[in-house]
Amino acid sequence: EKNEESKEEKRGFLKKCTTAFSNRIFSAGSSIKSSVSSLYNRNYRYFAITFIAGVVLLVMSSFFLPLVVILPQKFCLLFTLGSICMMGSFVFLQDPYEYMKSLFQSEKLVYSCCYIFSILASCLLYTSPSPRDLSTSRMPSSA
Repeated sequence: EKNEESKEEKRGFLKKCTTAFSNRIFSAGSSIKSSVSSLYNRNYRYFAITFIAGVVLLVMSSFFLPLVVILPQKFCLLFTLGSICMMGSFVFLQDPYEYMKSLFQSEKLVYSCCYIFSILASCLLYTSPSPRDLSTSRMPSSA
């Protein structure tokens, strides 16, 4: 009788263990499935497209680097747009509010302010007339 009770206890214990193990396997599978779907929802495709567009614009701006004295606007426009695309692409990886919050943390504040200042300065450079335009007037003289 005791032998049968002992066997019954062992079977009950084994059944509990296998049930707990199968429940953990099932929950791990559903956890992996939800992780994969959340990765897909983070728009990695849009991140890659925007980041690659930024790289292409930066490479194109490097072609105007030898002409930066003569045509600074061309270089400035491509470089600024490429930089904005590359930095903006990270918005697709996380929430835009959280991304902006992370950019302006105390340890990153100086770098973020310098970046924004450089973007604004390059926009100012882009809108300013080139030296070529200042030396020759396209307006007919009235004299």
